[in-house]
Amino acid sequence: MDKPWLQHLGSECVLCRASTLETHYHLFFSCPFALECLREIRATVTFHWPYSSWDTAIRWAAARWRGKHVVNASYKALLASLVYHLWEERNYRIFQQTERTPVVIARVIVSEIRDLIISKHMVDSVPVSIKLRHLPVELWTNEGLSIVASGIGRPLYPDAITRACTRLDFARVCVMLDISLKLPKHIVDMVPQEDGGETACKVDVEYEWLPPKCNTCMSLGHSMKGCPTMKPKQPPVSVKQQRPRLVREPVRGIGRIRCSYLERAGPEPQRSSGDIRGAAEEFQECLWGMGLITLPMQGEWFTWHNCSRDSRSLWKRLDRLLVNDCWLGCWPNTYYVSLNARTSDHSPLVLRGDTPIQSSTATEKRDLSNDVKLAASFLDAAQNLLAQDRQNPIFLHLEFCCKMVLRLATKLEQHMLHQRAKLAWMKGGDQCSRIFFRKVAKRRSSKRVFQITDSTGQVFTTQPEVISEFITYYQSLLGGDRRDRLIDLLYFRQWARHIISEDEALLLVQSVTPGEIKQAVFDIDESKAPGPDGYSSGFFKAAWPIVGEEVTRAIMEFFVTGRLLKQVNSTLILLIPKVNTPTVVAEFWPISCCNVLYKVITKILVQRMRGILDKLISPSQNAFVPGRSIGENILLAQELFNGYNQQHLPPRCALKVDLRKAYDTVEWDFLSAVLALFGFPKQFILWIEECVTMPSFSVCLNGSPHGFFRGARGLRQGDPMSPYLFVLVMEVLTLYSNSLTKMEDSLIIGTVEGHLPLHYLGLLLLASRLSIADCKPILQKIDSRIRGWDGIMLSFAGRVQLIKSVLTALQGCTGVGYAKVSWQQVCRPVTEGGLGIRDLLALNRGLMSRHLWRVITADRSSIWVDWIFHYRLRGNSIWTVSDRSGSWEWRKLVRLRVCLRPFIVYKIGSGTSFSLCHNPWHELGPLILRFPLGPRHSATSATALLSTVIMEGSWNWPPITNIESIEITNSLPIIHGGIDRILWMGPGGSFSSAAAYDVFHPPGPKVDWSSLLVGTFKIPRHRFIL
Repeated sequence: MDKPWLQHLGSECVLCRASTLETHYHLFFSCPFALECLREIRATVTFHWPYSSWDTAIRWAAARWRGKHVVNASYKALLASLVYHLWEERNYRIFQQTERTPVVIARVIVSEIRDLIISKHMVDSVPVSIKLRHLPVELWTNEGLSIVASGIGRPLYPDAITRACTRLDFARVCVMLDISLKLPKHIVDMVPQEDGGETACKVDVEYEWLPPKCNTCMSLGHSMKGCPTMKPKQPPVSVKQQRPRLVREPVRGIGRIRCSYLERAGPEPQRSSGDIRGAAEEFQECLWGMGLITLPMQGEWFTWHNCSRDSRSLWKRLDRLLVNDCWLGCWPNTYYVSLNARTSDHSPLVLRGDTPIQSSTATEKRDLSNDVKLAASFLDAAQNLLAQDRQNPIFLHLEFCCKMVLRLATKLEQHMLHQRAKLAWMKGGDQCSRIFFRKVAKRRSSKRVFQITDSTGQVFTTQPEVISEFITYYQSLLGGDRRDRLIDLLYFRQWARHIISEDEALLLVQSVTPGEIKQAVFDIDESKAPGPDGYSSGFFKAAWPIVGEEVTRAIMEFFVTGRLLKQVNSTLILLIPKVNTPTVVAEFWPISCCNVLYKVITKILVQRMRGILDKLISPSQNAFVPGRSIGENILLAQELFNGYNQQHLPPRCALKVDLRKAYDTVEWDFLSAVLALFGFPKQFILWIEECVTMPSFSVCLNGSPHGFFRGARGLRQGDPMSPYLFVLVMEVLTLYSNSLTKMEDSLIIGTVEGHLPLHYLGLLLLASRLSIADCKPILQKIDSRIRGWDGIMLSFAGRVQLIKSVLTALQGCTGVGYAKVSWQQVCRPVTEGGLGIRDLLALNRGLMSRHLWRVITADRSSIWVDWIFHYRLRGNSIWTVSDRSGSWEWRKLVRLRVCLRPFIVYKIGSGTSFSLCHNPWHELGPLILRFPLGPRHSATSATALLSTVIMEGSWNWPPITNIESIEITNSLPIIHGGIDRILWMGPGGSFSSAAAYDVFHPPGPKVDWSSLLVGTFKIPRHRFIL
């Protein structure tokens, strides 16, 4: 035995903490820690040991392996080599004094190791330290810890603190675990008592570390994603393409696009196949967590090319510049340009701005935030003076005045941020927080225009050139010389649905009252952008006691004289990008910002016009017509496309007409002729002409107005009257189409062949059922809104507001894990212990029930309902029609009738509107479903009306010939007389989407503590802590 080893005799083992270390025998044959590693690795690892002496080797093992775990092959190799060479050579001469180059193995600096041979070996047991919580005092012994730890694996040793009992909140024990078995989270042991009995004790188990385990090859050290036995994915197959093209707009559908690693930063496409997975989502979450966004870009969209000239040519957008809110606050006018790649595969990115970044300042314009800071500094100074003399009345009054100034400045800043950030959904919980400053900076940066391309392809980069290009474009589109032409549309009056009567004309031109003017002013939302005069509706509402009389007198003068000041009718054109990186002027929406006084006048005209639009407009138009739902157009379009994917049906064709610059190209002479066609009174037409035909425009670019020119045609987007006038103009197109049909003429329109699915009113039109892949673009937008950096900067109360208004309902927020509160409870109102978020499934069913209600009540004014009665019901009832035929949307709609049936009552009057066999006027339901042979036995037809068995207000049932007739006549309802009516007896008293929502999501019991969290002085962002 070597002399350096003698000093360790009588001490404890450095590996397993055995009480006595007398000879080598314990280390080689008795130490459970060494034997476990030796048995698993000894036969697979051999190399020369690099240490200089026995003492160094033992001390290294003691320092390195005390309480540690064998986690990988490198650690196992070092320990196994130590035991193996001590046991095999028994001579310190194997430790030679040689200098070797240090290397790093498994985060340990050691000398160079040569001749290392590692072969495959299955490892299923590893030593792991566990924490035993809620351990009874009786078990804080070596025997007790061994008994408890034996329920998990083979106990090795406790740590020194656990043996000393200096930490009693948990006990740490090293246990040899079999990873192939299921690891328990709790252990139940029987603890003996003083009276001789036993008590069950539950001990919680916490694992400090577990090795990664592969579920494919069932081995340790790697996950299933990095398993070497997994077969690599096949590379994408190249297909021959007719001609090379660059995808400049998102391509919808699975297998058509694949986003790159940076793709989740925006919905930009690339030419490949597949789907977003794993690393891209993690990278996007990383960007959201750091609050990074992409700067506005100009130039070539794709920044990388694989330099291939054949069919494998691939273009992607890999490079972009990311900044945070601090950057946008300091340099809001910066952007970057993607230049030509030339000889490289990547395009260089150049950062640009209005001024050099090194000398740019953030104090160019006066900001209300500076006023808040200045008022806060004044308040601090006043309170410091008051601290020196607290009884001084001058200092007390000074502090009070400074407080009022600070409150006023804070309120003004809050209003400014709300208006600039355009966070209409934010109602409580977050005020003047970072989310508003970030949103303002982001909106300011995204809407700035730094360069533009004209129709000839010339690029303008200087601000004067860019401004001149915008003014020239809109002056040619909206301005120019006005041409007075006489247009006569009276020929189409024969096909018009309705002509305004004299009584209706008198209502249109009756005198305007002051109450009507005040109501129109207060109906304008305060968050709407002001016009060129800079006054928003909030100013007029707050100052109405002062300016109300003058405003009323000015507006009434217009309706008397029919003249409007040019300054009131001036308009600012705001530019809203249609795409992410617009390059031409046509890729901007021109939104008109009108003065409040002009909006009040047009809102009064609209209010009078709305009452007769339903009579004038054909059922095919549902937008902006009171009492109609634009969603029915979507349902009708889905019905028309049903069966387009089936080859055995006759060939069919559908035309999607897209009117380019529809509002901007309406001729004013044609608009006057349309109003005369429908019989609008002359005075009313003159009012509209004065508002529409006398505008002047200025283009607002990069925060400043530029140019001034008179308009010559078009309707302004932003004018409250424009949508209703455009609906009247489109009605002429409907009449023209009807006239061509009746004259058996044809209308040839130049078209381009399209394919399903296609977008209509923002939704997809499909010939089959809607799949998850079809909804994925919408889900990605929802996910980015709630999990993006906007959502991260919000408090929990702010996120609830975002989910309520923007997303309606979303089962998740930022973070992944087990839900601590059920989603059903979260969707409860606040008074019932929830967060007030609506259940998405119940909300969807409630909204769809509105369409079903129109079919039940036979509201034939809707073209979709008329289609359903002609092509789906065909003389039957909604209660008896099969739910297995028709389009996918129709089948889903029919299946909701079972849920609504208990809340619908048929009130019998004359019986002429109800079917005898198909309507559920009887408590037994539709008789044709309960007694299929009943009508035959009763000598009545299956299509007979209920009036056939009613005579003079009493039942006149045929003679009873069978048992079914007896059951029917024994429970006949009461005949009320008058007209037949269908009543809603469910929540709310009358049918509505909200009442239907309560059917699918019934209210629950109230909670007593809701008043503690909801109220005037209850801060929403802090009530989550409670």
